[in-house]
Amino acid sequence: MSVNETYQRWRYRYVPDHLLGEILAKNWVDNAIPVLFLVLAIAVFSTIIPGFFTIGSLSTIARVLGEYMFICIGMTLVLKAGEST
Repeated sequence: MSVNETYQRWRYRYVPDHLLGEILAKNWVDNAIPVLFLVLAIAVFSTIIPGFFTIGSLSTIARVLGEYMFICIGMTLVLKAGEST
């Protein structure tokens, strides 16, 4: 038995490369990946920015996000109205 055959046997026995493909083929992964990135971004920003979770900071974020939501709703209505014609 050569070293190459031993390596291939070890690799196929102990490295589950098909596991990642099976996980990514599941339906719930489409929703889990954005949530994972959101949690990761919140964790990174909360460690980098001091006072990220203070009341003042959260109220500012909520006020800005409220304005962005109105803009997004308006743009969605314009796009939907354009599709129907």
